[in-house]
Amino acid sequence: MTWLLPSKGASASGILFDKRFDHLLARSVPKISIYLGMSKSKAPPPPLRSSVWEVMGGPDQSLVETDGRYVMLSSCRLHSCDEKGFVWIDTAQGAVIGGVVHFFYGAESGRSLLLWSNKQIESLPEPFLRDFSQWNRQWLSVAADVEKAIAPSLPVAENGYARVRLVEPDQRIWPLSPTYQLVHDGAD
Repeated sequence: MTWLLPSKGASASGILFDKRFDHLLARSVPKISIYLGMSKSKAPPPPLRSSVWEVMGGPDQSLVETDGRYVMLSSCRLHSCDEKGFVWIDTAQGAVIGGVVHFFYGAESGRSLLLWSNKQIESLPEPFLRDFSQWNRQWLSVAADVEKAIAPSLPVAENGYARVRLVEPDQRIWPLSPTYQLVHDGAD
């Protein structure tokens, strides 16, 4: 998986258009259909993989490498940059954790984070938490008019999300507490 590393010549747009990345997502994103507000509400919910591509195919693409091993690719949804996505990859172990920042989940609304993984997770790995925390600091602000229109009274946790959920490879969805620590504690 070293083809993903910027130090080996990779770029965000290059990865997004690389068939190997599409195959990686096909193997990694849980095969579940779920409504996150990016499709017509009366239509059947789209596969999660479609929503991942929806938020990864817009502007503000970035690619960050840490420790010569971990890669975080992120972007936002075209014409709706408050909806964002990221894919974090441990190129040595093959672990892939992704996330979609969205405003709808079924009938619920509010700025939420849906995490997914290609492996069962007992706890989120420390390198992921470090890289996610760094990424999240860039995106905590949301357009005030969007937040006010969608969920004016929904409490938002310190991590910036009203709700956090994790989709496991077996398609089970685990709600995480809104105060769930999605931050790096700084201890290495």
